[in-house]
Amino acid sequence: MDIALDYYRIFEAVARHRSFTRAAEALVNSQPNLTRAVHNLEAELGCRLFLRSSRGVELTPEGEALYAHVTAAMEQLRAGEAELQRQRELRSGMVSIACSETALHAVLLQVLSRFHRENPAIRLRVSNQSAPEAIAYLSVVAQAIRQSFPALCLGVLVNWDGVAALAVAAYGRENVVGVLMPDGIQPDIDYSNGLVEFLNLRHYVFNIQGGTSGILGEMERLGMQPSRQTRVNLPSRMRMLTLYAVAQSEEGGIVLNTSNLSEDWVGYCTVYGDAAGAFSPLGMYTTEEVIALGAELGLPEKFLIKPPSDGLTGLTDEDNLGFSYHAVNEYVRKGVADPAVKEKIDRLHRASRFKFQLMPVYHNGLSMVLTDETDYYK
Repeated sequence: MDIALDYYRIFEAVARHRSFTRAAEALVNSQPNLTRAVHNLEAELGCRLFLRSSRGVELTPEGEALYAHVTAAMEQLRAGEAELQRQRELRSGMVSIACSETALHAVLLQVLSRFHRENPAIRLRVSNQSAPEAIAYLSVVAQAIRQSFPALCLGVLVNWDGVAALAVAAYGRENVVGVLMPDGIQPDIDYSNGLVEFLNLRHYVFNIQGGTSGILGEMERLGMQPSRQTRVNLPSRMRMLTLYAVAQSEEGGIVLNTSNLSEDWVGYCTVYGDAAGAFSPLGMYTTEEVIALGAELGLPEKFLIKPPSDGLTGLTDEDNLGFSYHAVNEYVRKGVADPAVKEKIDRLHRASRFKFQLMPVYHNGLSMVLTDETDYYK
């Protein structure tokens, strides 16, 4: 039999509504058209499908049998149509992208990260070829760590980002210690656990809540009201205290700073907190360049595209800043920025320079015989 699909659509609608009139309204069609289509279907099948009465229509036994099959078929068709619609609207499916390694990490990953957050049901497949620039980045940074601290190759302390993978590449896994520092119950600690497990790092977990709560509690006991800024910055400073405590308990231990150029340029760090450390291997690399390094180091995608956050307020860095790191990177590297965003970046940069300068000292004018290569004593 070669029966038109529309006949089955009309049959299913009439059977579901138990009325030609209501089915015609649902299908935006006329009742005579539906009646004619059902008559034609019954003629094709050689049996009655409906019993008509003043109360409407009822299915015959043959109609009941057909309805069970047609209903299942219609559900499959609707599912297929919905799938096609989702793909047309980019709600699901797969997007394949081919590009060079440099283009991927310098431009696309930041964009794809945002796209993935907004369209989580869409799978991204990126094919690329390695470019020498990204490999050169890795070599330069790893060599810088070795040259800066040639004797301090034991107990390198890191927080929870790509610096850990870089430290492993520079020093060897056996010389790197991971320190995870949740403040009470912190949902994104699972990300940190996943990273140290992937890198197979020896690591410690310090819950700093006791320390932060203790200080805040003492302030309140003394009649002080901790400000919002105090509550936001205290966990970061408590983490740095913990890192140095562990580093000084590890033979030759140092603390690697985990900040990057994009964060530092707008001062998105806490002075004496995550802005501290013995050495900053990524301080001159933008977020996109850090992602490139992570990819060259073999970090899985879930670690590369995690939206950066402060781990304190529950917001991403970009939510707090009001603009994207990509905008900062374009401005820093190319001098290109939307005027309104440029004004915000410039204002934050000027206001945060104190975080990266030596502590001011009063020069009393008395002479000094000794000096050094810095300007501190001049």
